[in-house]
Amino acid sequence: MTINQQQEMEELVQRFGTPLVHRTVPFGTSTYWTQQAWNRTREVCMVIRRPHDRLLTFTKTFYPQGVYRLLTGGVEFHETVLEALHREVYEETGLQASVERFLACISYHAEEDKDSAIRFTTFAFLLDGREGTPQVIDPQEQLASYQEVPIDEIGHIAQQLECLPDTHSSMLKESWKHWGRFRAVIHRAVAESLQML
Repeated sequence: MTINQQQEMEELVQRFGTPLVHRTVPFGTSTYWTQQAWNRTREVCMVIRRPHDRLLTFTKTFYPQGVYRLLTGGVEFHETVLEALHREVYEETGLQASVERFLACISYHAEEDKDSAIRFTTFAFLLDGREGTPQVIDPQEQLASYQEVPIDEIGHIAQQLECLPDTHSSMLKESWKHWGRFRAVIHRAVAESLQML
């Protein structure tokens, strides 16, 4: 983490609270993160609160049938985490959502070396997006549909992601199994953090 990123983290904590879950984990067998690391080293996870205490999830046009998850988006090198969060919320939902809480921060390192440098970090935030109807603004996101799920469903989504089949995805350029296990990590962290609120 650079000095600027450390300062940014301190500002996020000051504004939105210390992340309820903050841990470092190995990447496992997924190669998805290495592909992402070529153009980004950080991403945001958008935990958007909808009416009736439900959370917004989505699926993409190329996902296996029935697979929905929390929205995520990359932090570009010229952006702050907060700038990326607001941009991604708009591009993927069109909603005017306000940040309520810093939920989780998950940093990933290489599997073979626990002392290695952090390669990728996911920042999860709870947002109030109860007003308006979500709609895709950026067609390149390839979002197919949304689902609003109860809060306690996030843990089940993590379990579903962990159990995806070991079949190759030409879009992801790796196995759904490995991608799912990677994506499940932040869902488990979010589920855990929401139980603490």
